[in-house]
Amino acid sequence: MKVRLSLLLLTLLYGGFQLSAEESNQLNEKYRRSSIAMFTIVHPADSFSTEIRQAVQSMPFPDKYDNHDIGIQFLEGTPHADRKVDLSNEIIEYLRQNQIAKELVAKWFCFNGNGFDTKLIAERGLYDATVLDAQNAMNTTRGQAMLADAGEELIGKTFILINDISYVDHKERAEIVSETSRAVGETAQVVGDAANEVLGLFGDLGSSVGGLLSATGGLVNTAAGMLGDITDMLNISGFVVRINSYLFQLEWNDSIANTFYNNYYTINEPEKISAFLADTTTFQMKYIGKYEQYTDKGTMYSQKSQSEQMLVTCTRTLDKNIVNLQKKYPVFQVKTPICEIAYNDKDKFIGYRAYIGTKEGITPKSKFVVLEKQVSEDGQTFYKQVGTLKPDKNEIWDNRYMVSEEELKNNGGRPLTATLLKGTKNLMPGMLLFEGKFDAKQEKAKIAQAKKEAKAAKKKEKEKEQKK
Repeated sequence: MKVRLSLLLLTLLYGGFQLSAEESNQLNEKYRRSSIAMFTIVHPADSFSTEIRQAVQSMPFPDKYDNHDIGIQFLEGTPHADRKVDLSNEIIEYLRQNQIAKELVAKWFCFNGNGFDTKLIAERGLYDATVLDAQNAMNTTRGQAMLADAGEELIGKTFILINDISYVDHKERAEIVSETSRAVGETAQVVGDAANEVLGLFGDLGSSVGGLLSATGGLVNTAAGMLGDITDMLNISGFVVRINSYLFQLEWNDSIANTFYNNYYTINEPEKISAFLADTTTFQMKYIGKYEQYTDKGTMYSQKSQSEQMLVTCTRTLDKNIVNLQKKYPVFQVKTPICEIAYNDKDKFIGYRAYIGTKEGITPKSKFVVLEKQVSEDGQTFYKQVGTLKPDKNEIWDNRYMVSEEELKNNGGRPLTATLLKGTKNLMPGMLLFEGKFDAKQEKAKIAQAKKEAKAAKKKEKEKEQKK
């Protein structure tokens, strides 16, 4: 038997349905998120390193993830940042030496130095805390299934995002253009195209340089001459930062889970606690990959202070990194619930709304599969695809950090509080949106395996009873 969680809402549909803002917000909170701990690498001798540090401390946490903070916020990098250096090996060694993976596990099980509990897992996974308690759950088929489900749905989707942030000065910006020009050729036209592409990262500045190249292309015979003009243009830009984000995932599988529950999980047994603290090999992080992003627009808000400009710059650039990491690595992709069924002024159904928008990289070309959460008899979670949706190009929510009225005007926007999506009908609030390819075969295999394990467990319990 499978329980269709969204069916609980069907009785509300007679005669039309609309959630209140408060109910929508509550619904939006009640779904399972992946968890992240975020560290920032700062370079003390770089320009604006203090401002970058202050900006990071003020940044809002990504709202599509649970905050799995373990008390580490900053790592000190080299005195001067080098954007050409890949720090993945150094970071992997740091994580290993400091047993960061074990710290993440300890956080999940509320380790207090003397024992563990499953309160946080129950809270984030929407489980019954009394049923999930590991001391008791290991003795029942349903309890074991819920622990396995929590491992796959929650613990195994724990990530560390380490962001190497540095200010990009005028000289380095010119070097970026220079490197690109050498890679594609030296003719004025080719260099112009390359420079235009790179400088597009700097918003309005890219347009200015594009105009300069078009006007002077016939007069500039060498890349060096053109780059001199480009450097002059760069000097009028606002803050530009480079963020190189390194993504790691906590390794958690049946073998690791069994080791933890059997050898370490306890309420107050000193021997097990000592063994957990001494273990330096069981818990590890897996390197997923990285993404480098420059500020998409030099921020020159005349009415904002320097610290506010840096905060906006860093926050928006990091948001873009997270979006690109999600697109590049499916394991990092998130699910977002439909928050309400949408009607027009004449009470005619027009689609669905969800709290996603420009910040999450939503465009008119975005496509979503709609997933319905299901739970098997023994408590395992599965997903079934029930539809597809696309954003209405005229109602994509601009939810970038501290978006200004001027930016909304420039983008032809108007104030929205959610994005409108259209497509499959008869969907329900609480169903989950997933941008990417949904592996239906994998989900079916999980269901089949769960049924097989449940059947075997029941047979084992029956044989045990007969022996008594």
